[in-house]
Amino acid sequence: MPDDLGRWRIERLKDEHDVSAFDCGDEEWEADLNEFLKEDALQEQEDGWSRTLVFYRDDRLVGFATLLAASLQVEQAPELEAEGRTVGYDEFPTILIGRWAVDRTCKREGVGQSMFEWVVGYVLESHIGAKFLTLQVDRVNRAARSFYEDMGFRLVVGPSGSSVLFMAYDLFASD
Repeated sequence: MPDDLGRWRIERLKDEHDVSAFDCGDEEWEADLNEFLKEDALQEQEDGWSRTLVFYRDDRLVGFATLLAASLQVEQAPELEAEGRTVGYDEFPTILIGRWAVDRTCKREGVGQSMFEWVVGYVLESHIGAKFLTLQVDRVNRAARSFYEDMGFRLVVGPSGSSVLFMAYDLFASD
């Protein structure tokens, strides 16, 4: 069950945020996420590449999401085109979830689901033309893939032999 977001503070990453204690785990991809938040996220944001949102619950950093503009080529997702979801463009406008992490002490508590619901609302309220949220997930990270599938993401065709899977979430699906 998702958390009550009334207990949350969600902000764009700033210098004054202390992210030093954040730890999403020991796996290689988790260590990469920890390092990104602590060493690269702020600079990438200042350079205009992305926006990192930090999620605090009861004044404790519980997760972060890094978003950036992207596109998904129609040829990468022919099943979406076949469903009549294009309007003649060669690419779908998307918001890419470049990084996503939940602190290890909060996993399986609904934090990720709450973060996802907030991000979907944030993207829709931004009034930016984007049809999909997209992301890449490491093929060996079964837990993340399962989480994203539970949230409604679908696999799309990616480069053959890639170490990552490409997934898309339709922001305007009428389930």
